[in-house]
Amino acid sequence: MLESENIYLTQERVAHALRKSKTERGAALTKEEMANVCDYLRRADVYYDPTHENLIYVVKNGDRLLKFAVQINYKIKKVGIVNAVVTAGVITPDNLIAAHYIKIK
Repeated sequence: MLESENIYLTQERVAHALRKSKTERGAALTKEEMANVCDYLRRADVYYDPTHENLIYVVKNGDRLLKFAVQINYKIKKVGIVNAVVTAGVITPDNLIAAHYIKIK
């Protein structure tokens, strides 16, 4: 059961998504893509990841497939229990098949 309807994105998680190692292997979102995260989450296809028990939001941006992993009922200090983007990146369609996600929207 969800404790909150909101989805949070902290500065720490933005830095994680834009880190050098992800950028070097072409898996990082651009700063512009990170700035549009709210729009992407609204129009994304949503999957359930039974392995990590989180929600995976997937949206196409031009020729790029963007993925946002949202941990449900995640505790953030000084905020409480929320749903939080824990990572984001660029994936291939094969990543969706290999992960055995369950499409829910």
